[in-house]
Amino acid sequence: MNTKSKLTKKLTALLITIAMLISLIPAPALFGAPSPGNSLTIAVISEPRVIPESLISNSTAFNNAVKVDHAMLAESQSIFEAALQRVAAEAPDVLLVAGNLTKDGEAASHSYLAARLNSLKVQLPGTQIYVINGAKDINNLGATTYASGSAVRTQAVTPAEFRSTYAGLGYDDSSTEYYTPPAGRLAGSNSYAARPAPGFTVIAIDSCKYSADATTTGVNYQQDDGAITPELLSWISLKVQEAEGRGDTVIAFMHHSIVPHFDGQPVLFGRTLIDDYEAAGTALATAGLRYVFTGAMRANDIAQLTAGENTLTDIETASLSSYPSPIRLAAFTKGVNADSMPTETVSISTPLITQCVNPFTGATISNLTDYGAQRINADLFATILLDTGLLNMVDALLDGVADISFTTTTGATHYGIRAILESALPAEDGAGMPVSNDFGDIIWGGLTESLPQTYEDGILIPLVGTMYYEASENRIRFVPTFIGQVWIAEEDFKQYLIDALFDQLNSVFFRDK
Repeated sequence: MNTKSKLTKKLTALLITIAMLISLIPAPALFGAPSPGNSLTIAVISEPRVIPESLISNSTAFNNAVKVDHAMLAESQSIFEAALQRVAAEAPDVLLVAGNLTKDGEAASHSYLAARLNSLKVQLPGTQIYVINGAKDINNLGATTYASGSAVRTQAVTPAEFRSTYAGLGYDDSSTEYYTPPAGRLAGSNSYAARPAPGFTVIAIDSCKYSADATTTGVNYQQDDGAITPELLSWISLKVQEAEGRGDTVIAFMHHSIVPHFDGQPVLFGRTLIDDYEAAGTALATAGLRYVFTGAMRANDIAQLTAGENTLTDIETASLSSYPSPIRLAAFTKGVNADSMPTETVSISTPLITQCVNPFTGATISNLTDYGAQRINADLFATILLDTGLLNMVDALLDGVADISFTTTTGATHYGIRAILESALPAEDGAGMPVSNDFGDIIWGGLTESLPQTYEDGILIPLVGTMYYEASENRIRFVPTFIGQVWIAEEDFKQYLIDALFDQLNSVFFRDK
């Protein structure tokens, strides 16, 4: 079996695990207790990853770049235009564009986005538009144009050039407060705080590493991982406290996650989280930050961190340029209840962009959801890893997953994939009573509760036999149509089916570990 085939099998298991895990994590209701006042509607676009059609060509060079990228790069301009149309129809009070605006930080890509966003601002004079950079947007040596049919390095942008390009979209505004790093440093320099409406403050957090004072290499070249420096953390906390003092609800947005969205994220996707996320999240929650929109994890999910009496909610939005191509809509409503206590509710919806145009054929892609899904498969991920020389990193990640352990409420300790999945299962019911979060218990309980308990009422499988649950013996009995009968007890079911299934899955996932 060749290297790519082995890696594809491992990644297939990984993708299944992630899909199962995300489906198990509930999106919690969002409630707080701010001062009364008004309402605010917000639209969020995350990771448009646009490379404008002026920089691409239907060439081998560009098509090879498309093959090793999760984003629908050829269609990215059209998808972005469709997203702007949806935002225009919604006419929100605020539009947040949360990082990775461009394919690889091309200056021409940034100029295109800024022009389109400023046009939208003219179209929607009541909408405030704010942008923040993502990991790929600044000092990116991978900035490339394919207009000539070949891959040619092109101009990227510095932090200062990013701010000047997006003037009027969060920058170069006299009413906005800007973060200034210590002398000789650049990390976090694109952060700012704005007040789009009475009762609300928006804080843009630049969590990206693109300068020598932040990168592990000590050079001005972007890295994918993120951080909030101590100085920036202090500044954000101060802005949050000032906003809280005037009764504002504070809403932040940034590229990287600040709260993990599942237990395996720090191991599997550590670069999507900021460094020291636990300490930073606790500090910001303590200061009073309640909401932060993020996007680096490329999934639609909500996670929360509680510090004392304060809760910080990380609202993650998947990449616009990748399946399923969503935007977020959020409505914040503040008021007073019957006891004269301040209340706040937040409602969130996630519409999908469903159509775009193929720039090379001019044909309309009428079902973008299916079109995008066809590009997400294990072969794509295997190709990306092999072609970019990241196979060793994948092996290290698999090592980390193999070592993850979790002890269920029944005292059983499991490892690897099962540990990750079981850690996401509830440990108590709605009344606060402990329940088993062991897969064996859950599946056995579901089967025995659904099966009839007598042969007469048993489930008849034509030409095969009858199956029912024999409660007195705590076993599932199967009576074949022609001769004899067989049964399986609870412990055998768990050992020979559930345990064996996860052992086999781990053996595929960690074949060489």
